[in-house]
Amino acid sequence: MAKKNITKEQAVMAALDLLQDKGEVRGVNLREIAHVLGCAHTNLYHYFPSLGALLWAVHTEVQKRFTAEVARELEAAEDGRDRLRRFFFALAALYVDHEGWFRLLWLTPMEGPAPEEDKAATGEAVDAMVEALEGICLAMAPPAPARERIHSVLHDVHCYMVGEVSNFISGRGLIRDARQLKDHIAQTAAAFFILALREE
Repeated sequence: MAKKNITKEQAVMAALDLLQDKGEVRGVNLREIAHVLGCAHTNLYHYFPSLGALLWAVHTEVQKRFTAEVARELEAAEDGRDRLRRFFFALAALYVDHEGWFRLLWLTPMEGPAPEEDKAATGEAVDAMVEALEGICLAMAPPAPARERIHSVLHDVHCYMVGEVSNFISGRGLIRDARQLKDHIAQTAAAFFILALREE
């Protein structure tokens, strides 16, 4: 008999694990998630009206995890330049090592508009990234640029990173070794970030 005592959080965690195992969103469905949880797929409807709603909840959780992981990586930094490289390395590593999560964040069309909880998580993630970069800029060469400028440059550099990782996971990247790619993205993104700020 299928167990029924599942929580919303357990459903999100099961979907996260399936995304990690499969490396893509296709193939992740309510029946598979329910199978992992040991319940009937209809039990998931107590929390999510559709797979799309569940994927938005996973999208929100992934953003929170990535923000926390970047913050942990920065704790080990020695100086401003090392912090900048670690910042971009942490993002690159998270994307390369969690292909399914990356695809959900940046490549998969989502059902309907983003829920308010996801919008809030996105805003918090962006604010945390900009704040971290502001601190890095202060450590490297005070005063730091305006936050709006940091945000704009981060957006542009992040688009480069998404392109690099997309090429890698599609098998079309020039760099095929994952560790080498992470190092390359971190160094290139840091250089782009510094150069773009200087062009203000």
